[in-house]
Amino acid sequence: MTYGGIWEEDKNKGYWEVALQHPGTFNFTVSFKNSIPSATRLFMRIGNIQRSVEVKPGERKFDLAGINVSKGKYRIEAWANIGEDYYLPMAIQVKHVTVH
Repeated sequence: MTYGGIWEEDKNKGYWEVALQHPGTFNFTVSFKNSIPSATRLFMRIGNIQRSVEVKPGERKFDLAGINVSKGKYRIEAWANIGEDYYLPMAIQVKHVTVH
């Protein structure tokens, strides 16, 4: 099963509220409207689980795979920051890959 959300601003802070119907392993694809201008890290948090990936200049789509999450309601946040500027994705796709 795949879920998705869209956020149109790229420099405001925001989040998605989601309800996962089944526990399991999930893959997340985080997409930005514009490419990230400098090298940094992308951070994603779902509940109290946080992961990060390296960002190279010019990239705008990132995969965070194999994250185990229990059934429940969560807030998903993702961001990349360069100095004091925070960049937020326009979309996060959530794909349920295995059920536990």
